[in-house]
Parts: sequence; structure tokens; C-alpha cells
Amino acid sequence: MYKVLIVEDEKILRDGICDELNSMGLFETSSATNGCEALEKLRAHAFDGIILDIRMPKMDGIELLSHMSSEGISPIKIVLSGYDEFEYAQKSIEYGVIEYILKPFTPRALRNTGEKLCETIEQQRAADCEITLLRERVEASKPILREKLLNDLIEGVDTNRFSKQAKYIGIEFPYRCFQVAVFKSGNENYSNGMYEETLQIAFLAITRRITSELGKHMVCEPLGDNMESLTVIFNFEESADVFNICEDALLASPVCKVGLAGLSVMGGISGIYDGLGQVREAYGDAVEALRYNTMLARVPLLMITDIAASGGGLRLPDESQILNMCRLGMARELNEYIREYFDCIRERSPGLTDVYMAAEYIAILCCTAASAVAGTDISSLIEDVRSVRTLESIYIVLTQIIDNACTEILKYRKGQSISGVEQAKRFIKQNYASQLSVVDVAEHVQLSSNYLGKLFKEYEGMNISDYINKVRIARACELIKTTNEKNYQIAYAVGYNDPNYFSVVFKKVTGINPKEYREKSLRINTGSFERPFLFLPDKTPDSG
Repeated sequence: MYKVLIVEDEKILRDGICDELNSMGLFETSSATNGCEALEKLRAHAFDGIILDIRMPKMDGIELLSHMSSEGISPIKIVLSGYDEFEYAQKSIEYGVIEYILKPFTPRALRNTGEKLCETIEQQRAADCEITLLRERVEASKPILREKLLNDLIEGVDTNRFSKQAKYIGIEFPYRCFQVAVFKSGNENYSNGMYEETLQIAFLAITRRITSELGKHMVCEPLGDNMESLTVIFNFEESADVFNICEDALLASPVCKVGLAGLSVMGGISGIYDGLGQVREAYGDAVEALRYNTMLARVPLLMITDIAASGGGLRLPDESQILNMCRLGMARELNEYIREYFDCIRERSPGLTDVYMAAEYIAILCCTAASAVAGTDISSLIEDVRSVRTLESIYIVLTQIIDNACTEILKYRKGQSISGVEQAKRFIKQNYASQLSVVDVAEHVQLSSNYLGKLFKEYEGMNISDYINKVRIARACELIKTTNEKNYQIAYAVGYNDPNYFSVVFKKVTGINPKEYREKSLRINTGSFERPFLFLPDKTPDSG
């Protein structure tokens, strides 16, 4: 039933309109004798439509429409007017009136107007539902967009573009100074779900504590960029004691204090940087401090400036590169990478303590990879690093550890180093309908997004984003051919939040837009299309 308010000062006419509309079985009518009375009812109750006279005492129809517009009251509007009032009634056009009923009118004319009113109300309801759905989807996607945008920031995104997008997402960095802290598990190996859940609880407790300790002119943005680490970007007006805030958060966390599930959490902090464009460098400092913390005294927190103060000027090799090559069983390439690293060390003549630290760091990473991929424990080999006394001997021991780790991994994978790409493809086909990103795929196969991207391009001839689009559009083609769902519904079903972007991608992949695809599919099904369709994906999401 549609709720409609009839506003007319003549009782006979008012009652007649109500009776005629009620007889249609579609309306629930209420009435008012003038604009003032009508406005009170409109403020108190929601109406789908309103039929109002132009000439009324106390407040006429034009004044009522003006009040409704200013107060955001927006039922479907129909105006009653006499022939001599028609020019006056035309003033109401700016208020969105859909029709005028000229007095006198017949019951049949009123019923026709009622039918039009029903149709317009239904159209409005459908539009409102679609807008509500779109708003809900936009709001639901904001956390994903927020995390992606912050990841882009620490990877070096253009600051002007970041600032424009950040305002929409609700990220604000109003101050000049930046500092970054990175936290992760201090445990070398973990694989059970309970441990991961406990780690996430610890990160949440740390984030809450940090947020509660922020000063008046200081903000922070936490970024749980993967299941194993927590990044916090601090922004403040002048000098701030970020180190103490982070250390207090670590030590105050109940999970960290009692060491649940054998958990330990460690952190690294950057120096202070000036300006949004320096966040990437600050993040690099924090990661470097965390690496040193892993190898040194394993204190709760280490600042990048503490490394220089202690004489530790040696930069550790890239963690992700070592892990990726080791997980793929690339012993020769990894040994070459380590050889180049030690050649650089030799030129700088570092202290032996730094050399042992770097070597143990590399050995731990290789043993961790062997344990994570193949389930093989070769950690006892780490002790061999300290048993030698020359740089060349240390390199030889590391070579043996690398060869051992890669052999175990390749044995487990039966020599198929490309399995990471196959895992990625299966994961995409199983999860294409979600808000899937390249980072999600890389985390699933335990490779960095850059390295997996190179492998994927080499073996599949396309990048990961294009493959995700190919799988999604293949499924969209099936839905277009087999269902009557609208394009925006299909877009959401295959993982696109923006129907317009879905149409762009669809045309890029297939050569035509979704509407044309549907039309040609219908002609194929009815036998009226004379030649094969332009595009059919080679594999559907459910195929191998």
C-alpha cells in the first residue's frame, strides 16, 4: 500500500479524491485542509506521494512545496489547479511536480493519475534501493581502499594523488613530521591457526594502546599489511616521543606480557622525516631497524638511530629476495646474490660481529623457508656460521646451508619451482568474486608481489591483474548468457565494486561492452546470429 496525503480545503473534493484512490486498493490516504496542517503531518509521518491544491488558506500549495524542499521532504508530488490558476501552478515545476490535475476532473482521470502515481513511486523506490546498495558497497569497500592506499604510500605513491584519495577514504595527515614503526612476530617458525590468531590479537592490543596514548597534535594510521606484521604511520606537529609510546604499547599488551602460544612481538622504528613524500624512506628505516632487532639482542623495540650509535653500519640483504629464491629452490641464483653481497662487505671492511650477524640472518631465513615449505628442520646448521673465522669461510658455510635448504624444498615440490604460479591461478579461480588484490595472491603463495608478478608474466604471458580480470570477465560472460541479472548485479557478483569500471574492463577483454554481448548472445541462442561470437574465454573460472 502506498501512503498518500491529500491536501485540499474543499471538503467534498477532498473526500472524493480519498474515496476514489482508496477504491483502487493500492493507496492508504490521509488528508489535510491547508498547507500548515499538511506540513505538520509530513514532518511526523513518511508519505510516498502528495496531491495538493494550489489555492488554500493559511499556507498555499507553492509555500508548502517550498517548505518541503528546504526540509528535505520528498514524496512524489501532484498538483490540483483550476484553469485560471494554471500559470500560477507552473511555478511549482522547480519543486519536481510530476503532473497537474485540472479542475474539474472526472473519476476516470483521477484513477489514471493514481496509476501514474503508483508507477512513479515504484520507480523511485527502485532507484532508492539501488542508491542504497551502491552506498553500502562503497562503505564496505572503504577499509580495503584504505589499506591499499596506505600500502601505496609506503611504496612511494605520488603524494598529490594520495592526498586527493585519502580525503575521500577518511585518512588525514595534518602535520609536518612523520615517523614509522613496524612490528612482527619474533618467532622464527609458526604454522598453526591459533598462533596466527593470537598474533592478530596482540597487534590489535598494541594498536589500541598506541591510539590511546597519542598527544593533542599527533595522529597515527595502523596498517595490518599482512598476517605477520603491523605498520603504524605517525604524524605529528613537532618532536614527539614515538619510541616510548610504542615501547609502552608492547610492554602493556597482555598477550605479549604472558607470552601466549609462545608468542613474542618485536618492533623497529624509523627516524623523524619531514613531509608526506618521505614516508617511504621512514618505512624502509623501520624495516631495517626490525631486521637488526631480529639478529641482535632481540629487545622489544629498536630505533634506526640506535644501530648507528652501536657501530652497526652494515645493511642486511633483502629479506624478501632471499626468501623468494629459497622457496623456489633457486640455489644458484641465491648463491650469486649472496656472493655479490659479501663482495660489497669486503670493500667496506666491517667488524666481524657485523659479518656474523649478517651471515646468521641469511642462514635463519633459509632455514625458515625450508621449514615453512618442506617442513624440514635444518636449523642446527646455523651454528656452523660461528665455527669459521674468515669471510670466505663464512660464505662457503652459507652456500652449504643454501644448497641444503633448496634441495629439501625442491625435493618436496618434486623439482617444480613453478608451483607458486599454479597455486596463484587456483587461488584466483576460487576467490575471484571477492575483493582480490595482487598482494592477497602473493601472500597466499608466500612470495612477494613483485617476484610472483615476474614469474606469472614469464609463464602466463600476462600480469596477475590481467589474469584476475580474465577470470572475472569469463564468469561474467556466463552470467550474461544464463541469467537475467542486470549489469551492475553481475559486476558485484564477479568482484567489481564499480559497474562503470566493470564495463571498461569487459570491453577491454572481449572487444565489446556487456550490453552488446548480451544482445549478441540472445541472437546466437535464437539462431539469428550468422557468425561465431567475437570472444569466448579459453577457460572458465571453474575449469583447470
